[in-house]
Amino acid sequence: MLEIPAGKLDPGENPADCARRELAEETGLQGGSWRELGCFFLSPGFCNEKITLFRVTGLSEAPPAARDEDEKIEIIRIPLADMINMIRRGEIMDAKTVIAVALSTAHTA
Repeated sequence: MLEIPAGKLDPGENPADCARRELAEETGLQGGSWRELGCFFLSPGFCNEKITLFRVTGLSEAPPAARDEDEKIEIIRIPLADMINMIRRGEIMDAKTVIAVALSTAHTA
């Protein structure tokens, strides 16, 4: 499964802090500039979980962060234009990733 870094909010944590933590944990990177793209419910008929998406630029190495023991992550860096084509070919099917790419593309146009 190809997907953007993501994770659940810790109790009392705001979405931006969660996004920074997950980016560091899952990629070893930190962002220089953060822009909120929007938020949405994952499956409103089933649960009330909401995701907030961010576009991050100015990436650099982050201080080491602990990963969840049950996560098996392989970091793959893919240019945005390539991600669009991968979505069209059905190679990326994770909904939050598809939405993030669409919103990120809209904000760069």
